[in-house]
Amino acid sequence: MTLTRRIAINTIIQTIGKILYFAFSLVIVMLITRHLGVDGYGQYNMVISYLALFAVLADLALYMVMVREISQQPKLREKIVNNVFGLRIFSAILAMLIAIGVSFLLGYPMAVKIGIAIFSVGIFFMLLNQMMLGVFQVDLRMDKATIAEVSGRLVTLLAVIWLIKNNYGLIPILIVSSGGFGINFILNYLFIGQHLHLVPKFETRFWKKILINAWPLAVVGILGTIYFKIDTVILSLVPLKHVLIENVGNYNNLEAVGLYGAAYRVLDIIIVFPALFAGLVFPQISFNIKKDFQKTQFIFQRAFDFLLMSGIFVSLICFILAPQIIDIIAGPEFVRSVLALRILSVAFFSHFVGNLSGYTLTAAKKQIYWILPLAIFCVVNIIANIIFIPYYSFIAAATITAIGELAISIIAFSLIWKHVRLAPSLQIFGPALLAGAVTAGAILLVIKYDFIILWSQIYSFQIWQKTLAIGLLIAVAGVIYFMILYILGAIKKEDLRVLR
Repeated sequence: MTLTRRIAINTIIQTIGKILYFAFSLVIVMLITRHLGVDGYGQYNMVISYLALFAVLADLALYMVMVREISQQPKLREKIVNNVFGLRIFSAILAMLIAIGVSFLLGYPMAVKIGIAIFSVGIFFMLLNQMMLGVFQVDLRMDKATIAEVSGRLVTLLAVIWLIKNNYGLIPILIVSSGGFGINFILNYLFIGQHLHLVPKFETRFWKKILINAWPLAVVGILGTIYFKIDTVILSLVPLKHVLIENVGNYNNLEAVGLYGAAYRVLDIIIVFPALFAGLVFPQISFNIKKDFQKTQFIFQRAFDFLLMSGIFVSLICFILAPQIIDIIAGPEFVRSVLALRILSVAFFSHFVGNLSGYTLTAAKKQIYWILPLAIFCVVNIIANIIFIPYYSFIAAATITAIGELAISIIAFSLIWKHVRLAPSLQIFGPALLAGAVTAGAILLVIKYDFIILWSQIYSFQIWQKTLAIGLLIAVAGVIYFMILYILGAIKKEDLRVLR
C-alpha cells in the first residue's frame, strides 16, 4: 500500500471515529442533563472543568514532542516512548493528587469533591491514552486508536443508559465515565504491544531533555487551558447575590455552571472539527515552510478560506437555531442557556480560523512568541471574569469568552505575519457573509412558515425526531450556503481538488 493511500485511509478512519465518538458524547450529555437537572449537571460540569485545569499541567506537551522525536530518531523509538510513558505516569499521578487536595480546600459541596476524586482516575487514563496515540499516528495505524476510543465511549454510553434507567445519580455516572477511559487504555495498551514493548522507564536525565524541548508548547497549552476553563471555576466560586440581569440572578453557583456548561458543551464538540482539519494541514505546512514558501502560502490560504467559510456557517447556525439546539442537547429546563450559546457563537467563528494560526506558529517553530500574549490574555480574562460574573453571572463568562476569542485570533495572525511573513487574504469574506445572509434568511423562512417540517409542533416531537429535523434543516442550509459560494466564485473546482 502506498504512503498516500495509507494516510488517506487513516484520515478517513480517524474522521469517522471522531464523528462516532462525539455522537456518543452528545447522547451522553443529552441523557445526563435531563437526568441530573440544572444543579446536578452543574456539579458534573464543575468536576470536568476543574480537572481539565490540572490535566494540562500533567500533559506538558509530551504528545507533540514524542511524535517529533520518534519521527526524527527512529532508532531510539522504544527508549523515547517508554521514557515519555514513565514521565506521563509520574506527571499525571502528581497532578491528580494536587487536584484532589486543592478541591478539599475550596467551598464545593461534598458531592463535587468526591466526584473530583473519582473522575481523576478517568483523567489519569485519558492522559495515558493521549500519549499512546502518538505511536499510532507515526505508524499510520490510527484505526487501532479509533477502535479503542470509540469502544470506550460506547461502553460509557451503555452504562450511563443503565444507570439512568435505574435512577442512579452523579457519583455512579462519574465512576462509569472513568471506567470508559480505562477500557480505552486497556485496548490501546494491547494494540500498542503489536508495535513495541511498552514499559515505563524513569531515566531522569532523558526526562530533562524531553522537558527542555517541550516547555514552550507546554506553557502555551497550560495558558490556553486556563484561558478556556478558568471562567467556569470562577463562576462556581464568586458570590452571585447582585446579578443585574432579570431571570439570570435566580440561580446559585452550580446552577449557573450547569446553564453555562450546556451552551459551552456545544462549543467543546464543534471546535474539535476545525482542530482536526488544521491538524491534517499541519504536516504539509511543516514540510514546506522551510523548503517552498510559495507552496506554504498556497496551502495556508486555502486552509484559511475553508475554515473562514465553515466558521461563518457554523456561527450563524448556532445563533439562529440556539433554542432548538439547547432543547435537543439539554431540554427545556436549560432554556436560559440559549442566550449564552448565541453569545458563544461568535467564538465559534473565531476559533475556526484561530486553529490554523496555532498550528502555523508551531510548524515554523515560533510558538515561543505566543507565550507572552497568551499570558496577558489569561490575566485579563481572569480579572474580567472576577469583576463581571458577580453582576452578570454566566452571561458575563460567555461574553468574555467570545470577545477574547476574537482578540486572540487577531493577535495570532499578526504574530504569523511578523515572524513567518504569512498573511491571509480576506477576499472571500464578503461572499461568505452574503451567502450567510441568504442562508440565514432561508432558515428564518422555514421557521416562520413551517416549510419542510412542522416547526410550530416540534416541541411535541420525540427527541430523535427533533434531532432528525434539526439535522435535515442544517444539511439543507449547508447545501444552500456552499452552492451560493460556488456561484459567487468563492469556491472553485481547483479548491475542491485541493480539498480532496
